[in-house]
Amino acid sequence: MRSNNTVDEQIASIIAGNEKEIIRGISSDSPIVQLNALIYGTKNHVSDLKFTEGVKSIAQTSNVRFFGVPFKKYAMAALDVLKIQEYNGDDDFIQRLIQSEFQIV
Repeated sequence: MRSNNTVDEQIASIIAGNEKEIIRGISSDSPIVQLNALIYGTKNHVSDLKFTEGVKSIAQTSNVRFFGVPFKKYAMAALDVLKIQEYNGDDDFIQRLIQSEFQIV
């Protein structure tokens, strides 16, 4: 388990666009680090294979929720924005993320 300082520092690096931290964060055991990596990696169009495979894994297997929204929804939208897998569903949350290209924060 990481200390709060380390998590805060990693999230700050992710928000700043540090691609190395984004790639590391997408497979983090900390859900808040993982979600930040997913959001900012998508906003910054990170195309590294470790990142995109991490996003695919979240879309397929994650059971974590953030404010009641499954991480899978963020990941499905990310895959569309990153031009990896087009989303053809009708979920409003996913569609809004795609339309905004993750410009939510």
